Amino acid sequence: MTSIRLPLAAAGLALAAASFVTGCGKDETGTTAATTTTAAIAAPPVVSDAWCRTSPMVADAGACYLVISNSSSEAARLVGASVPPSIAGKAELHETVQVGGMEGSGTTTGAGMGSSSPGGTMAGNMPDTTMSGGMMQMREVDAIEVPAGGTVELKPGGYHVMLLELAEPLTEGTMVPLTLRFEGFDPVVVEAEVRSG
Repeated sequence: MTSIRLPLAAAGLALAAASFVTGCGKDETGTTAATTTTAAIAAPPVVSDAWCRTSPMVADAGACYLVISNSSSEAARLVGASVPPSIAGKAELHETVQVGGMEGSGTTTGAGMGSSSPGGTMAGNMPDTTMSGGMMQMREVDAIEVPAGGTVELKPGGYHVMLLELAEPLTEGTMVPLTLRFEGFDPVVVEAEVRSG
């Protein structure tokens, strides 16, 4: 009887191959099933209801709003936005906050473009909105977080995409191609309709 001797490395390969074959056995239905260790890929955020508010003829800034839904088990982060140069020079993520006075002491009296207040305006046509006990102002933010399984609405008086250095006024019925950048995902492009609000 002849015996076959394998070098140690070859024996290891044979053992690994046998283990692989047994790991890919058939299940109760007779279908071959392979075990996988690849983690589930997170679903990208979904953007809906995108719109931009009309701007006065003298305005050099505008605002766009939308809804972001995140079905993933991890939080998503909106980290930037842009529009073609034919629309505006740049786009920034902004939030509206109350400054001065008592927090939550009133309601907005103008909340958006087209209104005015004695306190002046922010970024051209976006007003400081007088509150009882304070003012509403806009400030740039680095990111907007969307919680796992949650939804965030960018809306007047809250988070929004600020368009600066408008090439021309935003007129009702026109469309604004808005590119949104989410951390870890490909850019999302949506068409935002311009409307009066």
